[in-house]
Amino acid sequence: MSNNKIGRNDPCPCGSGKKYKKCCGLLGDIRGASLDPFERFNQNLVALKIKLDQHFGNQIKRMRKVAQLQFLHFSPDPALPVEHETIFSDWLWFDRIETEQPSLAEQYLSQQGEYLEESLKICLESLINSHLSVYRVLNSSDLKLHLRDIFNQEEITVMLREAWEVSPQKQILLMGRLIQLEQDYIFSGLVLMMEDNNGQEQFFIDHWNYWNRLMKAIEPLSAPIVYGLFDHAFKKMYFSLDDLRLLSISNQEYNDLIIMLPSEAELNHLHDTGDVSWFTLSTETHGYVRLALTQEYLAITADIITELNQLSAIATRLLPGNPWQIVNSTLLAVPPEAKYSDIWFLFLKDKQTEHWLNTPHMELENKTPTEILAEPDGKQRLLSLLDDFSTNINSEEEAALIQYMKNRIN
Repeated sequence: MSNNKIGRNDPCPCGSGKKYKKCCGLLGDIRGASLDPFERFNQNLVALKIKLDQHFGNQIKRMRKVAQLQFLHFSPDPALPVEHETIFSDWLWFDRIETEQPSLAEQYLSQQGEYLEESLKICLESLINSHLSVYRVLNSSDLKLHLRDIFNQEEITVMLREAWEVSPQKQILLMGRLIQLEQDYIFSGLVLMMEDNNGQEQFFIDHWNYWNRLMKAIEPLSAPIVYGLFDHAFKKMYFSLDDLRLLSISNQEYNDLIIMLPSEAELNHLHDTGDVSWFTLSTETHGYVRLALTQEYLAITADIITELNQLSAIATRLLPGNPWQIVNSTLLAVPPEAKYSDIWFLFLKDKQTEHWLNTPHMELENKTPTEILAEPDGKQRLLSLLDDFSTNINSEEEAALIQYMKNRIN
């Protein structure tokens, strides 16, 4: 610590405007009065969060709305529950929201670290190094909870304020942010709990493995992804990956595939539109699931990770050793590269056309276009309807979509 230690009557460096002895110095006295390790560490956490809130209050007000949208990007709910505010705030303070920019806590440590008491400085450094994760409860004893991080398999003992009273027969998962103080761990802020009664842990692990393959490295999941996955798992909702990837192929591989794919028991041939042959899985699927073959590439897309893995296994078996090119993924949270825009738009057109074909429309007496196609004059009726739509288009993309719909009908 610097020799320029703050005096008791000097202004408190936290920016409160009070004298040090009436502000953070007082917090130090309160912390010292507690002999209970949990309370002492917890008071360190509270003191630090008060300091950060005071120091960055105006900045956080300006960025809060946009940051909250970013935090909820992978969640099925557009609004953050009030009781989850501490999870969001911890991410806002302690994680790097922009990879190349320091977190607010890192900025505070750089600016004010020399004035912090050693215990607070250690606590702040631990918070900076922390991350949101999911843990399986192994067992409990006294005021200790024994956990295993389901991602890296590390086993950790955590201090509790009160005894754990959940039945040991229940398989429990916890989501929270653990920090290490001295030789002990405690949770920072709110901890969410769910019962692993429907494959929830495997759901997390499958997406963790997917993330590692996507990044081609083992990296922690960001807090927004962990929170989004937890929310989906808790509500037993599918997490839409919107994954689109392709394999470049030779002329010979195309000739082989055009023969092999229709005979694949795991695939159903749907249609040939333009120069593309479209397939889906032969089993019941959830969301949009497609395999597309052209003379240049074999591409697959799926929303659900199990169906993506199934399609990927089929393609890899047919074309072993060919590297995948990732076109799109929800977890990347960035648009496809420009060189893949035509492929991405092709799948978007087919997906929207599929939705249109199977949705009842008022113009069709609340029948679907697929039902109309089964009628004697159905094809002509749909083409006339699409011609009517064409008179109101406002962009080249809309014109291309209408033309694709016509091609599908024909």
